[in-house]
Amino acid sequence: MALLLNDHVLKDAFPGFATGKLSDVAGVVFFPLLLAESAALLLRRDAARLLPAAAGLTALAFALVKLTPAGAASYAWGLGALQWIAALSLTGHGDLRQVVVVMDPTDLLAVPAVLAAVAVAGRPRPSASQSRVVSRLARSRLAPIGMGALMAAATMATSPAPLPPTGVVVSEPIRVASDEIAVRHLTWSVTKPESPFTRLRLEVSTRAGSDKNPDSTPSTNRYGSGPETDSFEPIRIVPDDPRFVSDLTRDGNEYEFTTAALDLTDSCRAGCIGGARIFVSATVALLVMRLTTGSARDDSLLSLKADGVGDYTGKMGLADSGAQVAQIELDHVRLTWHGGYTLHLAAAALQVPYANLRVILQTRIAGVDDKAGMGADATLGIGTSTMPLDLGGAARWHGIDLSNRCTAGSHCDIPIQLDVVAGPPSPPYIPGVSPLPSPTLGHGIDVYRWSVRIIVQSFDGRQLPAASAWITPAQQ
Repeated sequence: MALLLNDHVLKDAFPGFATGKLSDVAGVVFFPLLLAESAALLLRRDAARLLPAAAGLTALAFALVKLTPAGAASYAWGLGALQWIAALSLTGHGDLRQVVVVMDPTDLLAVPAVLAAVAVAGRPRPSASQSRVVSRLARSRLAPIGMGALMAAATMATSPAPLPPTGVVVSEPIRVASDEIAVRHLTWSVTKPESPFTRLRLEVSTRAGSDKNPDSTPSTNRYGSGPETDSFEPIRIVPDDPRFVSDLTRDGNEYEFTTAALDLTDSCRAGCIGGARIFVSATVALLVMRLTTGSARDDSLLSLKADGVGDYTGKMGLADSGAQVAQIELDHVRLTWHGGYTLHLAAAALQVPYANLRVILQTRIAGVDDKAGMGADATLGIGTSTMPLDLGGAARWHGIDLSNRCTAGSHCDIPIQLDVVAGPPSPPYIPGVSPLPSPTLGHGIDVYRWSVRIIVQSFDGRQLPAASAWITPAQQ
């Protein structure tokens, strides 16, 4: 009763040290009694005589569970099996899964409580006539019923391990090279649940190529660094309904992620149907697409399938403007530089289905000469938005997705501009005083080159018209 009350009531109401240790104390008192009574029934011996040995075994097992990984794992699955047996006997169904076990050496403070179980053996025993009556009943009807109820109550007091996110899964091995793309279309259906979802997501991830288990750990997917690097993302979800775009997330940081996800919690509380395209590039893996609520009991409410609409695996089509390069020169007089281009895309390159196209601006600034030794900061403007750009000899390409700035089937012009501001001038070199000489004693020119390229990628095998993407210098 103490285990049941503490694990199912007190732990939720008063989480902390006291309720945690109370479970340990109740457990080390209860399990010697359970072990001794079980052994007495099997061996036809007096349980009181077996209790000291049962207490010693309980103390040893408890120490192994709290101090060793092997002991913790054995206990987690062993008690999970007892829960499963108890659930089958009481309800006719159940899941075999491990319980939660926390390895905590401070829990050994509960070990002396086994002495309370041993003390039970010193209580006055019933008379011989009473003992014979109880013994006969125990061996006939009361023993199986009583022991079953006791085991069920005690083992079910320990909280089972929480289920990992589960749901309806669609998966397939996939192999695409760096210049290829795989497109899959999914549809989902969610019926109105009896109680609201706490979470509902469409999750897309990859597993290692040799691992065919959809429930294994997702692989890490890397994509480019820098501002708005979506163009290098190897897994993308594009909802059929554009209102869902703001609900897209990645599980990871700005440089890598494991799972791309579409949050459907709020939109599907009363039931819903929908669809999305999944785009995968540059990977050899098991592609796993899962509609999950985080609870296995809700699987019957979910439906997810790959319907094959618009599916494609193969080369990406490409319309490429070619690169334009502007030279930036700064010195101790010219401390700023401003320049810009207009990116042009012909309507013929932006035909429907527009969801299978992507407009990418590729840009970088690379240092060429550093004779002035000033350094500089660069800011890129696209329309009314601005962002910093890396500037230097090891500068990387930035891939910036501009698809939302164009409309399907319409000519598209996108103005961009770059503003560069030099850093503070370096002081003249003074022999014997300056720690390091500047390259030319505080004179000379810093030279950078700004490279710009606009491309349209197609993800459905279409051939994009040649020369349908180009760049012109902006009017100064």
